[in-house]
Amino acid sequence: MTALEFLSTTRYVYTQLKKYHINTTDVNYIDMVNDYNRMVAEGRPPSRVKSLMQRRYNLSASTVNGAIKRLNRELDIGI
Repeated sequence: MTALEFLSTTRYVYTQLKKYHINTTDVNYIDMVNDYNRMVAEGRPPSRVKSLMQRRYNLSASTVNGAIKRLNRELDIGI
């Protein structure tokens, strides 16, 4: 498969990512944000969970905060 063939078959996904300003590199933080959301839902203090995520995933505070903010934002998809 060529790059052109791949992009042609996934064009819709990429256009939607662009439309909603979703950075493809955020896929690297899906597990971390899922862990964060689960722990906060269990009642743990968000600040302590963020600190744990920094250590567990070896990320800076700004990276953790940014990823959580970006991946938890509501998208207005008009459904």
